[in-house]
Amino acid sequence: MVPNRLWVTANFKETHLALMQPGQPVRVDACPNLDISARVDSFQAGSVFSSLPAENATGNYVKVVQRVPVRITLR
Repeated sequence: MVPNRLWVTANFKETHLALMQPGQPVRVDACPNLDISARVDSFQAGSVFSSLPAENATGNYVKVVQRVPVRITLR
């Protein structure tokens, strides 16, 4: 079955999720000449670890940036 709505998955840093909520409008800036309306659909369970270390990593250990998949529905 093919869904009737298009959606994308964006991986946000966990620190950027504090003010996000389902239903919130999203500004899509991937194509600057197109006006694409979208909204936050859901936060997916689990997390993804980035291959890049955090910008503020100090000390004798490496911090791993944790990212959370967010489903964004295009209208």
